[in-house]
Amino acid sequence: MRIGLVGYGTGGKNFHAPYIEAAADCELVGIVARAPATVARAQADWPEMPIFDSLGKMIDSGVDAVTISTPPATRDSCRCRQALRAHCRGSARAGQRGRGRRRAGECLSQPALGR
Repeated sequence: MRIGLVGYGTGGKNFHAPYIEAAADCELVGIVARAPATVARAQADWPEMPIFDSLGKMIDSGVDAVTISTPPATRDSCRCRQALRAHCRGSARAGQRGRGRRRAGECLSQPALGR
């Protein structure tokens, strides 16, 4: 499974990224970071890893799943929910092209979308 990581602070760097890499059949394939110091830290730790400045761009790169390791106030933002909803719609289109992605209602549960 190709997993993208949003946020590269303490949680992303010390927990999410190494656990994703250690998990069988999982691969860390991208990190979303925007602050210059955070981008530099992620690039130093993962020199071959794509670093994205938005969740949408990382989703467009073809991740199968996303883990979010940012402060709670940012996780609940409308932008985050909107990007995840857009991914569900994109997954439905990708599934119609035979890529094996989930259909829109299967991507995230209603509670996860904050509805």
